[in-house]
Parts: sequence; structure tokens; C-alpha cells
Amino acid sequence: MKITHKINRSSISMNTKKDSENLNFLLTNKLGGYCMLSSAPSSKYQGVFMMHKEEMYKIIEDISPVNSQNITEITNSFSFIKRKRKSLTEKFFMPYGYDALVYELNKQSPVKITLDMRASYSNPEFGREYRISKTGSKIIIRYQHEKTKLYLAIKPDKEKFEKIEKWIKRSYKHDQKRNSPHEKYVYKALKLDASKIVFAFSKKRKQAIEEADYVYKNLKRLKDHQKIYVNNINTKKTRNKKTKIAKKCAINSLNKLVINLKNKRGIFAGLPWFFQFWSRDELISLKALLLNKQNREVKDILIKNLKIIKYGKLPNLSFPRSDSSNADSIGWFFKRIDDSLDIFSKKEKEKISKKLAASIKHINKNHLRNKLVHNNPNETWMDTEWDSDNREGFRIEIQALFLNMLKLAYKLTKDKKYMHQEKELKNKVKAKFWNGKMLADGLGDFTVRPNVFIAAYIYPDLLTKTEWTSCFKNILPKLWLGWGGFSSIDKSHHLYCSDYTGESDQSYHRGDSWFWINNLAALVMVKTNKTHFKKYIKKILDASTEEILTSGALGHHAEVSSSSKLRSEGCLAQAWSDAMFIELIEEV
Repeated sequence: MKITHKINRSSISMNTKKDSENLNFLLTNKLGGYCMLSSAPSSKYQGVFMMHKEEMYKIIEDISPVNSQNITEITNSFSFIKRKRKSLTEKFFMPYGYDALVYELNKQSPVKITLDMRASYSNPEFGREYRISKTGSKIIIRYQHEKTKLYLAIKPDKEKFEKIEKWIKRSYKHDQKRNSPHEKYVYKALKLDASKIVFAFSKKRKQAIEEADYVYKNLKRLKDHQKIYVNNINTKKTRNKKTKIAKKCAINSLNKLVINLKNKRGIFAGLPWFFQFWSRDELISLKALLLNKQNREVKDILIKNLKIIKYGKLPNLSFPRSDSSNADSIGWFFKRIDDSLDIFSKKEKEKISKKLAASIKHINKNHLRNKLVHNNPNETWMDTEWDSDNREGFRIEIQALFLNMLKLAYKLTKDKKYMHQEKELKNKVKAKFWNGKMLADGLGDFTVRPNVFIAAYIYPDLLTKTEWTSCFKNILPKLWLGWGGFSSIDKSHHLYCSDYTGESDQSYHRGDSWFWINNLAALVMVKTNKTHFKKYIKKILDASTEEILTSGALGHHAEVSSSSKLRSEGCLAQAWSDAMFIELIEEV
């Protein structure tokens, strides 16, 4: 199969032997809705989804030509997707700001529409009812299950259609592989002959109809507007063509995850299932938006988070809002504040200073033990537990984040108490964590993990460049994967898993290779000793580029890979993976 990425006058094509069933495309409407499809459904998270208030709903299971031939070529045009099936060409377009999807063919052809209308995390089997009717030039489908009613308006360019109304059993290969429930019944609704079809969703019948009419009538303008939007992606500094296209893909992917919900801007952690604003993921991803000069988005998200700091912490989720918190989001928040101070007014900086002072005071009072910052189980980014492995204690990146908070507090206030505490904590961390060869992952715990790279990214002053170089040289053999990544734990550790275990947490932070960490580590090695670590940096860059361009969700950067082999696994479009790739390319 041929894969092409095309934007403005830049394009790159490559042939792959990968099965088209395993190669997805992903579009979003920047309202929370998305479309993710492959040649045939292999996961219940594929299809067309729309967000309403705080709930994600699946609407369409699949759209496919009748007696369709194999896909021979797929083109990511950034604002739309094109697929070729010998004589037939399909185009998929999701307009920003509308709960709609546009499906076009190069000629009038019979098309099957299969539905699976439900809340994304819900899988009801009984009591589901579909009703198909016609209003003018539109087909209206009403779905009801208990008190839930959903409407889908379909506006084709030809009014002829045939009801199928048949339940079929679906077995999802990808979900089965992930140890997730993988069988359910979906509804083969209808067949129609068309070359252009607009689908629009709402919880209200009238609104779905009006949206379908509007998008159909204004399609050219909506396409032109979106094309201009994506064509503004700037990668002038990047010389290598393949890397340049991959960076454009990452920027486009990250932008597709920047969502406006209820007049609040945020970043989905990932699709197809992390469709929430996770504070840690969102804040880690912000530097990339800053590099792309998206100051308005950065400021909106930071101000939003500033308002919800409570007791010196941020909630895990700002949408939908959660009561639980973690140990590191607050540190990442002030790291990104430090990165973007120039975009804030004097009055805003004063508010930031007060929140920072209050957060430091709270940490000193409630989380400092023997002058080091303590975290509870599963409060770091490695937030899963297996066989009592939960990273409770005094973790290296948590100390680095607090050190950076103290440094920023002195920068903003000139109060020397912060400078003195920073110096005291720095000396204590170095004395307790550094053994002259490597940094401990936690106090008294020299299990080798890649979190030392996070510490170096956040607070490089902890060690000298010579010491950091020595540290990385000593941990690399224990974590390095030949294809170009890092294991999330020492490969000789008894908890190490070489292959992704899906919905089981066993491998998640105990073997799986995280693309955001790989890219961050390469970035840190560039800044520390680019010459010495050249081969590792190149390997990581090449692996991430290949994953973005040829695997998973086309043009998006996945969450994780198995340690054993480079694969696209976990969420297929992950914000912090995109973001750290962008940062890496900017630095290289």
C-alpha cells in the first residue's frame, strides 16, 4: 500500500507492507468529536464519535462502498483524508466547529452505513432501538436506549436509499489483542447510492437537520477555511524532508487535540480513548504550542489551570473535573509558566506569584519529609501498580519539579528564602540520590528507569553536564532498545515485560516504551552532549518519524510501543508524544 503525506507544496510518499486494517486515519472537529477508521473495523473505538457536554458518543461504526476493493493508497492531506480503491476514490472531511462528517466519492456508488450509537465507554446489548425516516432530502435516524435519545441526519446528493435494518455480530481483533471486551452487535442500517454524503449529529432532531443542511450548503467555504488553517503550519528550520513532514504531522496532530468545550480550551490527552483534559498531559504538551507561536491557546490553558489550583495541587482532570490530584501536575504547571512568562501582564504575574507562593507553602507543610518532597502511590506519571510497584516515596522528578518551583519563586519575588531553600534541597537531593555514577529513581531505590531524563529536562542545574553525561552513559545499557527507544524499567528487572499487555497494567510502566519519554530523552541528550549521544539521538528521531509517517494513526504519534519491536500501541494519537517530538526537532 502506498502512503502519502501532502501539505502545500510539500509531499512525501512511501510504500508499506503493513496491513491496511492496522493503519488508521484520524480527523477531529476540535469540539471533541473525531473520526477514526481503517479498511475494516478492528476496535470498538473506531468509527465516528461526537462529544455532547461531558459525554462522548459513538455514532457511526463504519462507512464503506458496497463490494469495496482493497485500499491501495491513502493520502494524509492534513485537512482531509483520501483513500484509493483501484477505480474508486474516497475522501473524508470533518469541519472544525461542527458535529459533522463529509464523505465523498469520485463517482456515484452504493455505500453501506453501519451504526453503533451509544456512549463511548458504555456497551449496552439490549433495549437499543433505531428508527429510520425521511424528511425532505435527508434521512433521519433516531436512536433510543432507556432515556438516551440521539439523532443522526444524513444528507446525500442522491435521495435514493434502501433500508437494511439488520443486527450483525462484530468481533474486534485489535480489542481482543489488548485484552479488552471484543464482541458486540452493531446495526447495519442502510445502503444508498451517492457521491457526496453529509452526516450530522445532535441530541436534538432539528439541530441535526440544520447542521447537515448548513455543512452541505457551505462545504467549499468550510474546506477552504480548514485548508488555510493547516497550511499555516511552519517548519522552516527543518531541512530533512522526511523529518520536516513528520514535524508538520505532529503539529497538525497536536492541534487536532486542542479542543474547545463549553467555552473552555484544553488538550485531549489522546484519542481514541483519552478524550479528557488530563492536567499533566496537557501541561507537558504546552511548550510545543508555544514554539508554534500559539500564545493565545497557551495562555488560555494556563489561566484555566491557575484558577483551579487548590491546596497547592491541580486535579488530575480539569474536564470532566475530578477530585483526585497528583504529585507532579503543579510542578509542570509552573515549569510551563516559567517557559511563557513573556505572554503575561504585570498584574497576571502578580497573581501567578501568589499562587506559586501558596503552593510552595502547602508542599512545605504537607508533603515535605526530612526536607524532601514525598508522593503517595500512583501519584507520578507512572501511575499504575503491579506487584506492589507504585513509586510511593521520594521520586527524582518530583524533587526536580519542586526545585524549579523554588527557582521560579525567587525569579518572580526576589525573596531570598526561596533561593536558600532551593540551594538546600539541591544539595540534599544530590547527596541522597547521586552515587557518582547515576541518579536514583527514588530515595534508596536505584531501580533504573528513564525518569532521570525528566529531572534533567526540568532542572538541569542538579548535576554538571559532565555528571549528566556519566549518568546517561551508565543507564543507557539497562534501558536502551535497539529499534530506537527506552524501556520504562531496567530490562533485567523481574517486572520487565517485553511486549505490550493492553488493558492490563503489567507492561504499562514496566517495559512499554513511551514516545514522549523517548523524544524528551533525545532532547536532553542533545542539550547535554550532542556529540557523544549522536547515535542514540538519531535512532530515536528515526523511530519516532517512522511511527508518525507509516504506522498507527497516519500522521499522528502513538502513546507507547512494546519494548521488543517498534509498534504503534496504546492510544494512537497522544498529545505529549506529538509535543515532545516537536520540541526535539526544534532543538536538533
